[in-house]
Order: sequence, then structure tokens, then C-alpha cells
Amino acid sequence: PGRSDPVGADPFVGVVVANEYLDALPVHRLQRVGEVIMEHWVAWQDGWFGTRLAPLSDPAVCRPLSDAGLTLAEGQITDISPAWAAFPDDASRDLERGLLLIIDYAHPASELYGPRRMAGSLLTYRGHQVGGDPFRAVGRQDLTAHVDLSAVERAAEAAGLDALGSTSQAELLVGLGLGDLLNELGSAGGTDPTAYIEARAAVARFLDPRHMGGFRVLGFGRGMDAEPPLRGFSFRLTR
Repeated sequence: PGRSDPVGADPFVGVVVANEYLDALPVHRLQRVGEVIMEHWVAWQDGWFGTRLAPLSDPAVCRPLSDAGLTLAEGQITDISPAWAAFPDDASRDLERGLLLIIDYAHPASELYGPRRMAGSLLTYRGHQVGGDPFRAVGRQDLTAHVDLSAVERAAEAAGLDALGSTSQAELLVGLGLGDLLNELGSAGGTDPTAYIEARAAVARFLDPRHMGGFRVLGFGRGMDAEPPLRGFSFRLTR
């Protein structure tokens, strides 16, 4: 997004929802080599696309690391999109009063750039198959990278937004009463058993913390009363 593609032409009151949007934005693939952070540039090799290590296209792409007080381990690869930090302001600049909800694969900087994630987070999806080669089936597969939660939160604060909540998609949906709705559907007269089984399976997918239930949900507001907390952010699953 950018000012050439604004959310609204005039100030508005409402809700902006970014559902699995930030993870699809272009990323810079970085790698520490010795004492230097290098970048994987796209190159043409042996008749097809590949990558080559070269100096950073812009030193500013490393800013999320320095802002979090982190450094990469030797040989570690990570994926960073400057657009993550630009999004809260771009999405809310015309928001006079309302909410910005972000739902995505996201982690705090300490987890996303930590030594447990040595190979980065860039993945490909095609026909429900997960891969790691962005140059395979070019234009026919989705590319995704996990989002820096810390960078988004800092950017939202800088944009003048209030943090209203942070939770998982599973906790948000349970807090909003999804389980109650499913129970009502099951006990309602005339409910088709097959339709109920399908609905229950769909709910299970949305709540599974290993999959869609593990998505992070961030809520930011402008001109909103944060007390009491928004219902979806008030529930916590027992761990």
C-alpha cells in the first residue's frame, strides 16, 4: 500500500481488516556471512532464476534487527519486509475513528530472528502443498513470509494508534462466541447432520493452534475507548 493507493479518499469511521495480507508482501532475504549482513539478490543462472549473495540493496532493511537489539547468528538467513512497518500508517491515515485489525503469521522479533529460525520463514504454497523454492512454478504459487510483530507494533504506535489487544485467532474466535454458535447449530431443530459435521470440522481448523488458530491477531484503534477491552481480546485459552 501507499499514498498512491489509499484506503479511503476522505476521512472515515470504520474498520480496516488486513487478513493474511502482510505475509504476502515482498521481502528482502538477508544472511550473515562473517561479520557482514549480505542480501540474496535474484540472478539468472544456467538458464533459470536463482540467487547470489551481494551487498545490501539498502542498509535500512536491517533496521528491524537493530530496533530490537538483535543480531543474526553466523550463516543465519532471515526475511524482512520494510512494508510491514509502513502498513499501519498507510492503512490508518484516513481513519478518523475506528479499528485496524491485522491477522497473520506473526512473531515477536526475538522469535522471528532468533537462532532457532536459521533458514528464514519464506515458504511457497500451491494446491495445499508447502515448498521452499520461490522460483518453481513462477506466478502459479503463493509466496509467504512470517511477519515481524514487534515492527508492526512500533509502527502502529508511531502512527498514533492505540494498542487494543493481541491474541491468537483461536482465542479471538472463542472469545467472540464461535463455540457457542456451533453448539446452537447442533442443538437447533432441523439442522442437517452432514452440514453440522462439516461446520464442526471447519471450526476445528480455525481453532487448531498448530495451524490457523495460531495466527496472531492485533487490534489497534483511533478515538476508541479501550475500557472494557474488546470482547475478542478478553479470552485466554488454558495452556
